[in-house]
Amino acid sequence: MVYSKLQKKEGLSPVQSHIADYVLEHTDRVLTISMHELAESTNTSTATITRFCKKLGVEGYKEFQISLLRSVNVHMMMTEEQIIINEKSNEVELVDSIGTLQKRAITATQMLLTKELVSETIAEINKAENLYGVGISDSFISVHDFQNKLLKVSKFVRIAFLQPEQTFLCAQATPKDAAIIISYSGKSAEVVNACQILKKRGAKIIAMTSDESSPVGRLATHIIPLPPLREEDELVRTVFSYAAISYAINLIFASMYRFEYSKNQDYIVKIKDEYLNK
Repeated sequence: MVYSKLQKKEGLSPVQSHIADYVLEHTDRVLTISMHELAESTNTSTATITRFCKKLGVEGYKEFQISLLRSVNVHMMMTEEQIIINEKSNEVELVDSIGTLQKRAITATQMLLTKELVSETIAEINKAENLYGVGISDSFISVHDFQNKLLKVSKFVRIAFLQPEQTFLCAQATPKDAAIIISYSGKSAEVVNACQILKKRGAKIIAMTSDESSPVGRLATHIIPLPPLREEDELVRTVFSYAAISYAINLIFASMYRFEYSKNQDYIVKIKDEYLNK
Protein backbone atom coordinates (compact mmCIF):
# COMPACT_ATOMS: atom_id res chain seq x y z
CA MET A 1 0.00 0.00 0.00
CA VAL A 2 1.15 3.54 -0.74
CA TYR A 3 0.53 4.68 2.84
CA SER A 4 2.76 2.00 4.36
CA LYS A 5 5.47 2.71 1.76
CA LEU A 6 5.40 6.36 2.81
CA GLN A 7 5.81 5.34 6.44
CA LYS A 8 8.68 2.92 5.79
CA LYS A 9 10.49 5.17 3.28
CA GLU A 10 12.44 2.16 2.01
CA GLY A 11 14.58 3.06 -1.01
CA LEU A 12 13.58 6.75 -0.93
CA SER A 13 16.19 9.47 -1.39
CA PRO A 14 16.45 12.28 1.21
CA VAL A 15 14.36 14.54 -1.05
CA GLN A 16 11.74 11.83 -1.59
CA SER A 17 11.68 11.14 2.17
CA HIS A 18 10.99 14.84 2.72
CA ILE A 19 8.04 14.64 0.30
CA ALA A 20 6.80 11.50 2.08
CA ASP A 21 6.90 13.30 5.43
CA TYR A 22 4.88 16.18 3.97
CA VAL A 23 2.30 13.80 2.51
CA LEU A 24 1.91 11.97 5.83
CA GLU A 25 1.56 15.24 7.74
CA HIS A 26 -0.84 16.86 5.25
CA THR A 27 -2.63 13.86 3.76
CA ASP A 28 -6.04 15.53 3.46
CA ARG A 29 -4.55 18.48 1.57
CA VAL A 30 -2.43 16.30 -0.73
CA LEU A 31 -5.55 14.38 -1.77
CA THR A 32 -7.02 17.57 -3.25
CA ILE A 33 -4.12 19.67 -4.54
CA SER A 34 -2.38 19.52 -7.93
CA MET A 35 1.08 18.10 -8.56
CA HIS A 36 2.36 21.65 -9.10
CA GLU A 37 1.02 22.71 -5.68
CA LEU A 38 2.66 19.72 -3.99
CA ALA A 39 5.95 20.58 -5.67
CA GLU A 40 5.70 24.16 -4.40
CA SER A 41 4.77 23.03 -0.89
CA THR A 42 7.78 20.69 -0.70
CA ASN A 43 10.21 23.05 -2.47
CA THR A 44 10.73 20.54 -5.27
CA SER A 45 9.77 20.29 -8.94
CA THR A 46 6.97 18.50 -10.79
CA ALA A 47 9.61 16.19 -12.30
CA THR A 48 10.71 15.25 -8.77
CA ILE A 49 7.09 14.53 -7.79
CA THR A 50 6.69 12.32 -10.88
CA ARG A 51 9.82 10.33 -9.95
CA PHE A 52 8.52 10.12 -6.37
CA CYS A 53 5.23 8.62 -7.58
CA LYS A 54 7.00 6.04 -9.74
CA LYS A 55 9.23 5.12 -6.80
CA LEU A 56 6.04 4.28 -4.88
CA GLY A 57 4.88 2.01 -7.68
CA VAL A 58 2.33 4.28 -9.38
CA GLU A 59 2.63 5.78 -12.85
CA GLY A 60 1.42 9.33 -12.26
CA TYR A 61 0.21 11.87 -9.73
CA LYS A 62 -3.51 11.21 -10.21
CA GLU A 63 -2.97 7.49 -9.69
CA PHE A 64 -0.89 8.36 -6.62
CA GLN A 65 -3.79 10.37 -5.13
CA ILE A 66 -6.26 7.55 -5.79
CA SER A 67 -3.91 4.95 -4.29
CA LEU A 68 -3.19 7.20 -1.32
CA LEU A 69 -6.90 7.68 -0.58
CA ARG A 70 -7.55 3.97 -0.86
CA SER A 71 -4.63 3.01 1.37
CA VAL A 72 -5.46 5.70 3.95
CA ASN A 73 -9.00 4.32 4.21
CA VAL A 74 -7.60 0.81 4.69
CA HIS A 75 -5.13 2.11 7.31
CA MET A 76 -7.94 3.81 9.24
CA MET A 77 -10.02 0.64 9.13
CA MET A 78 -7.10 -1.48 10.30
CA THR A 79 -6.45 0.84 13.25
CA GLU A 80 -10.05 0.80 14.45
CA GLU A 81 -10.91 -0.56 17.87
CA GLN A 82 -9.08 -3.83 18.47
CA ILE A 83 -11.14 -6.99 18.36
CA ILE A 84 -10.36 -9.01 21.47
CA ILE A 85 -10.91 -12.76 21.56
CA ASN A 86 -9.65 -14.71 24.57
CA GLU A 87 -10.56 -17.41 27.07
CA LYS A 88 -13.17 -15.10 28.61
CA SER A 89 -15.08 -14.68 25.33
CA ASN A 90 -18.46 -16.42 25.35
CA GLU A 91 -20.37 -17.78 22.34
CA VAL A 92 -22.46 -14.63 21.90
CA GLU A 93 -19.35 -12.43 21.91
CA LEU A 94 -17.61 -14.76 19.46
CA VAL A 95 -20.52 -14.55 17.02
CA ASP A 96 -20.11 -10.77 16.98
CA SER A 97 -16.29 -10.71 17.05
CA ILE A 98 -15.74 -13.23 14.26
CA GLY A 99 -18.41 -11.58 12.10
CA THR A 100 -16.88 -8.13 12.61
CA LEU A 101 -13.39 -9.44 11.94
CA GLN A 102 -14.38 -11.11 8.67
CA LYS A 103 -16.38 -8.07 7.51
CA ARG A 104 -13.40 -5.84 8.24
CA ALA A 105 -11.07 -8.16 6.29
CA ILE A 106 -13.37 -8.28 3.27
CA THR A 107 -14.07 -4.53 3.22
CA ALA A 108 -10.37 -3.67 3.51
CA THR A 109 -9.50 -6.12 0.72
CA GLN A 110 -12.25 -4.62 -1.46
CA MET A 111 -10.61 -1.22 -1.12
CA LEU A 112 -7.27 -2.57 -2.32
CA LEU A 113 -8.36 -4.69 -5.28
CA THR A 114 -9.01 -2.28 -8.12
CA LYS A 115 -10.59 -3.15 -11.46
CA GLU A 116 -7.23 -2.65 -13.19
CA LEU A 117 -5.40 -4.91 -10.75
CA VAL A 118 -7.92 -7.73 -11.14
CA SER A 119 -7.86 -7.38 -14.94
CA GLU A 120 -4.04 -7.52 -14.98
CA THR A 121 -4.08 -10.62 -12.77
CA ILE A 122 -6.54 -12.43 -15.04
CA ALA A 123 -4.53 -11.45 -18.12
CA GLU A 124 -1.39 -12.98 -16.58
CA ILE A 125 -3.28 -16.18 -15.70
CA ASN A 126 -4.79 -16.49 -19.18
CA LYS A 127 -1.45 -15.89 -20.91
CA ALA A 128 0.34 -18.59 -18.92
CA GLU A 129 1.08 -21.88 -20.61
CA ASN A 130 1.15 -23.60 -17.21
CA LEU A 131 -0.03 -22.43 -13.80
CA TYR A 132 1.62 -23.28 -10.50
CA GLY A 133 0.39 -22.76 -6.94
CA VAL A 134 2.62 -22.31 -3.89
CA GLY A 135 1.84 -21.88 -0.20
CA ILE A 136 2.39 -23.55 3.15
CA SER A 137 0.19 -24.35 6.15
CA ASP A 138 -3.09 -22.36 6.09
CA SER A 139 -2.05 -20.63 2.88
CA PHE A 140 -1.66 -23.99 1.15
CA ILE A 141 -5.32 -24.73 1.93
CA SER A 142 -6.13 -21.48 0.11
CA VAL A 143 -3.90 -22.52 -2.82
CA HIS A 144 -5.84 -25.78 -3.00
CA ASP A 145 -9.09 -23.81 -2.94
CA PHE A 146 -7.79 -21.66 -5.80
CA GLN A 147 -6.93 -24.80 -7.77
CA ASN A 148 -10.44 -26.17 -7.18
CA LYS A 149 -12.12 -22.97 -8.36
CA LEU A 150 -10.00 -22.59 -11.49
CA LEU A 151 -10.88 -26.13 -12.54
CA LYS A 152 -14.42 -24.80 -13.01
CA VAL A 153 -13.14 -22.38 -15.67
CA SER A 154 -11.02 -25.09 -17.33
CA LYS A 155 -7.73 -23.93 -15.83
CA PHE A 156 -5.45 -26.33 -13.98
CA VAL A 157 -3.10 -25.13 -11.24
CA ARG A 158 -0.22 -27.48 -10.52
CA ILE A 159 0.44 -27.89 -6.80
CA ALA A 160 2.58 -30.16 -4.62
CA PHE A 161 1.49 -31.29 -1.18
CA LEU A 162 4.96 -31.54 0.40
CA GLN A 163 7.54 -28.75 0.59
CA PRO A 164 10.38 -30.72 -1.09
CA GLU A 165 7.95 -31.54 -3.91
CA GLN A 166 7.16 -27.83 -4.30
CA THR A 167 10.85 -27.26 -4.98
CA PHE A 168 10.88 -29.83 -7.79
CA LEU A 169 7.58 -28.47 -9.11
CA CYS A 170 8.85 -24.88 -9.30
CA ALA A 171 12.05 -26.06 -10.98
CA GLN A 172 9.90 -27.18 -13.96
CA ALA A 173 8.57 -23.67 -14.62
CA THR A 174 9.47 -21.75 -17.78
CA PRO A 175 9.21 -18.09 -18.87
CA LYS A 176 5.85 -18.99 -20.45
CA ASP A 177 4.39 -20.02 -17.08
CA ALA A 178 2.92 -18.19 -14.08
CA ALA A 179 2.75 -19.08 -10.40
CA ILE A 180 0.19 -17.98 -7.83
CA ILE A 181 1.91 -17.50 -4.49
CA ILE A 182 -0.16 -17.12 -1.33
CA SER A 183 1.73 -15.89 1.72
CA TYR A 184 0.07 -13.38 4.04
CA SER A 185 3.35 -12.34 5.69
CA GLY A 186 5.46 -12.81 2.57
CA LYS A 187 8.29 -14.07 4.76
CA SER A 188 7.87 -17.86 5.02
CA ALA A 189 11.25 -19.40 4.19
CA GLU A 190 9.82 -22.23 2.08
CA VAL A 191 7.72 -19.84 0.00
CA VAL A 192 10.62 -17.41 -0.46
CA ASN A 193 12.75 -20.33 -1.68
CA ALA A 194 10.04 -21.33 -4.17
CA CYS A 195 9.83 -17.74 -5.45
CA GLN A 196 13.59 -17.58 -5.91
CA ILE A 197 13.44 -20.74 -8.03
CA LEU A 198 10.54 -19.39 -10.08
CA LYS A 199 12.37 -16.09 -10.58
CA LYS A 200 15.46 -17.93 -11.76
CA ARG A 201 13.31 -19.97 -14.15
CA GLY A 202 11.81 -16.78 -15.60
CA ALA A 203 8.19 -17.54 -14.63
CA LYS A 204 5.73 -14.76 -13.76
CA ILE A 205 5.09 -14.59 -10.00
CA ILE A 206 1.64 -13.45 -8.89
CA ALA A 207 1.92 -12.94 -5.14
CA MET A 208 -1.01 -12.58 -2.77
CA THR A 209 0.53 -10.90 0.31
CA SER A 210 -0.03 -8.16 2.88
CA ASP A 211 3.56 -6.87 2.67
CA GLU A 212 4.79 -5.66 -0.72
CA SER A 213 8.26 -5.00 0.71
CA SER A 214 8.59 -8.55 2.08
CA PRO A 215 10.97 -11.06 0.39
CA VAL A 216 8.02 -12.56 -1.52
CA GLY A 217 6.72 -9.12 -2.47
CA ARG A 218 10.10 -8.05 -3.82
CA LEU A 219 10.43 -11.22 -5.90
CA ALA A 220 6.93 -10.93 -7.36
CA THR A 221 6.22 -9.62 -10.84
CA HIS A 222 2.62 -8.89 -9.91
CA ILE A 223 1.10 -8.32 -6.45
CA ILE A 224 -2.44 -8.91 -5.21
CA PRO A 225 -2.36 -6.76 -2.06
CA LEU A 226 -3.98 -7.92 1.15
CA PRO A 227 -4.72 -5.56 4.08
CA PRO A 228 -1.93 -5.67 6.68
CA LEU A 229 -2.92 -6.62 10.22
CA ARG A 230 -0.55 -5.65 13.02
CA GLU A 231 -2.45 -7.72 15.58
CA GLU A 232 -0.17 -10.32 17.18
CA ASP A 233 -2.95 -12.59 18.44
CA GLU A 234 -2.70 -15.73 16.30
CA LEU A 235 -6.42 -16.50 16.39
CA VAL A 236 -7.33 -13.02 15.13
CA ARG A 237 -4.60 -13.13 12.45
CA THR A 238 -5.71 -16.56 11.24
CA VAL A 239 -9.38 -15.59 10.90
CA PHE A 240 -8.59 -12.20 9.34
CA SER A 241 -6.00 -13.40 6.80
CA TYR A 242 -8.15 -16.35 5.72
CA ALA A 243 -11.15 -14.09 5.12
CA ALA A 244 -9.06 -11.61 3.11
CA ILE A 245 -7.42 -14.34 1.00
CA SER A 246 -10.74 -16.12 0.38
CA TYR A 247 -12.34 -12.89 -0.82
CA ALA A 248 -9.45 -12.21 -3.22
CA ILE A 249 -9.62 -15.77 -4.58
CA ASN A 250 -13.39 -15.58 -5.06
CA LEU A 251 -13.13 -12.22 -6.81
CA ILE A 252 -10.56 -13.52 -9.30
CA PHE A 253 -12.56 -16.71 -9.85
CA ALA A 254 -15.86 -14.87 -10.38
CA SER A 255 -14.20 -12.39 -12.75
CA MET A 256 -12.80 -15.22 -14.86
CA TYR A 257 -16.05 -17.19 -14.72
CA ARG A 258 -18.20 -14.34 -16.00
CA PHE A 259 -16.10 -13.82 -19.17
CA GLU A 260 -17.55 -17.07 -20.54
CA TYR A 261 -20.48 -17.43 -18.19
CA SER A 262 -22.73 -19.67 -20.31
CA LYS A 263 -19.83 -21.88 -21.40
CA ASN A 264 -18.68 -22.37 -17.81
CA GLN A 265 -22.21 -23.03 -16.59
CA ASP A 266 -22.75 -25.66 -19.29
CA TYR A 267 -19.35 -27.25 -18.59
CA ILE A 268 -20.05 -27.68 -14.85
CA VAL A 269 -23.56 -29.04 -15.46
CA LYS A 270 -22.21 -31.46 -18.08
CA ILE A 271 -19.47 -32.78 -15.77
CA LYS A 272 -21.93 -33.23 -12.91
CA ASP A 273 -24.52 -34.98 -15.08
CA GLU A 274 -22.04 -37.28 -16.83
CA TYR A 275 -19.75 -38.20 -13.97
CA LEU A 276 -21.19 -37.18 -10.59
CA ASN A 277 -24.99 -37.34 -10.58
CA LYS A 278 -25.45 -41.02 -11.33
